[in-house]
Amino acid sequence: MNTLYYSTSLYLKQHAHQPVHWIPWEREVFLRAKTLQKLVIISIGYSSCHWCHVMAHECFEDSEVAKTMNAFFINVKVDREELPEVDHFYMKAISAMGGNGGWPLNCICLPDGRPIYAATYLPKNNWIALLNSIQSLFVNEQNTAIQYANQVESAIKESNRFILDSTKNSLSSETIHRAVQNLEHQLDYTHGLLQGAPKFIMPGFWLFLLEFSVRHPFPHITKALPHTLKSIAMLGIRDLLNGGFYRYSTDSSLKIPHFEKMLYDQAQLINLFWDAYAKYKDGLYLNTAQHTLQFMESCFELPQQGFAAALDADTADGEGVYYCWNLNQLKNSLSIEQWKVFTTCFDTSNASFWEEAKAHVLRYNRAVESQLLYNCNAETPEPLQSLFNSLKKIQSGRAAPVLDTKQILSWNALVLKTYVKGYETTGKTYYKNKAASLAHFLMSQFYNLQLGIWQHQISNFKAYGKANFEDLSYLLSSLLDWMNCSEDASIKTRCRDLTQYIWFHFKDPQSPMFFFGSESNELPFPTIELQDGVQPSANALMAENLLRMGLIDQYQPWIDHAKGMILSMQNSISNALPYYSQWAKSAHYWTEPMVFIKIVGNSVDEIWQYLHGRYRYNCVLWVLIDETKNAFNISVCDLESCKRSDSDIPSVINSLVAQGFLGST
Repeated sequence: MNTLYYSTSLYLKQHAHQPVHWIPWEREVFLRAKTLQKLVIISIGYSSCHWCHVMAHECFEDSEVAKTMNAFFINVKVDREELPEVDHFYMKAISAMGGNGGWPLNCICLPDGRPIYAATYLPKNNWIALLNSIQSLFVNEQNTAIQYANQVESAIKESNRFILDSTKNSLSSETIHRAVQNLEHQLDYTHGLLQGAPKFIMPGFWLFLLEFSVRHPFPHITKALPHTLKSIAMLGIRDLLNGGFYRYSTDSSLKIPHFEKMLYDQAQLINLFWDAYAKYKDGLYLNTAQHTLQFMESCFELPQQGFAAALDADTADGEGVYYCWNLNQLKNSLSIEQWKVFTTCFDTSNASFWEEAKAHVLRYNRAVESQLLYNCNAETPEPLQSLFNSLKKIQSGRAAPVLDTKQILSWNALVLKTYVKGYETTGKTYYKNKAASLAHFLMSQFYNLQLGIWQHQISNFKAYGKANFEDLSYLLSSLLDWMNCSEDASIKTRCRDLTQYIWFHFKDPQSPMFFFGSESNELPFPTIELQDGVQPSANALMAENLLRMGLIDQYQPWIDHAKGMILSMQNSISNALPYYSQWAKSAHYWTEPMVFIKIVGNSVDEIWQYLHGRYRYNCVLWVLIDETKNAFNISVCDLESCKRSDSDIPSVINSLVAQGFLGST
């Protein structure tokens, strides 16, 4: 029978009515499989995934498919957001087989859980044919199936191995410069982002280029970077009406998006535009950051605190219908003045027309004058806001996409970084207060004091599952950020304790890296994740965390370990920079001039008066609140030595601006 009905996962509940005898991931799965000598289908997806919905309708709701699956297989449904370590393991498997990852991810495994075949979306006939073929192989050529599993296992384990080159004991700026130079033919100077399709934004990559270009304004970077920022702010990958960014563009011209909205995208892209505004002082970037944050709060923020995971791409009316517009119908619904504003601000040509929906996706005209889109305060002008209000009224009559309300620790940690960066950039106490509230929520609700463990998610007011390495690497990074804006002196101790917790639970004894999961979670063996995707590599971020903690605590072993992690990744940075940009960013602390700035005083707000709105280049910042101090002190160090502390903060700030470590206000 299908036992998904009682799951906490929205994704699993979406499959609870199907005739397939689905069971959730649990300890007994492989014991049962070994007893019955049955293959296991592990089908992985998430609630807002369009192609997961398509395959569910075409295959898993079909009685013929269900008959085959129920007769020969044990069928396991996995929510990748609830069990990311399971998703990571089987995603490595499909890569080891030479396939392209994506969701739904369907792995066919031996009774011990080791995969022998993996595929993403397949239509009904192809899926049935595949199942019959694999079942026949298992029955008639079991040794061949075991050989396949052994080969995949070896390939995954090989990806966990690190061979450190003893001749490379220093990090080279030439490695990164060469990698950036090689981007020249990968960047799309017409539409933005990288060439090809589909197009994922990968915010961390553009954050790295933003920083790199401060000291190294390579012509192809200074051309592509602002063009990309404007493209994603103005074209179809951003929801210009409601706010927020879609997960990716299905085409190379950012015309038609894949309409799901993920919390991790919103948080990272707000940070990208905060930093872009701090560097360039362009009102479009500030408007985009503020508008996206307002959307994130209105749509994703939950009454019980914390932020939900994702907004579905599909509604009862179909994929993307909620966001598209028939121009003839729209003209009849708007006033003459509003229609004039619409045709002035928005692209009404074929460049915004989606053939499948017979309607247009909102995108700004590239030539539209900026004052029509935002005023001097980076807020939406009244004529455009009036149009937006009318469009939202029309939209309110449509079936709205469903929100998956699970709260994931790592993604909420990214939101905390967003609020901290908002305070740093604008000086608004609203962002500081929101950061304080969210930081308290994360530290109190995701930590199980009774069990002494961090937990991965909250669903229906209850924490579930053990936190993985990504959860805690992201959390540590966000708390280190928050420590610089908080009067709470205990944050430093929490960061130190969290660093030690991560080391104890996740450190790989055979390499400098950290395992994704602290336990196998019934997986055949643990894995290590190194690449950036749309989110930064947790290992790369941990290298930066260890450097920051080492400098703050004056503990050299952590600094040395961070350097060792980065040393082992130089070849990957050189060969595939877009997928190792967080490693490149962390490497910058050793390959470029850097500063460790420590400011001591009795008031966070007074200290930040000197720092608000300044772009920081290759800085590790530590703001220490000491209420016994009557005066401020600032000291500036690098990785080798420190200068004498100084009470003349404006003079030191001006010196750092002159050296290029701080930008203008």
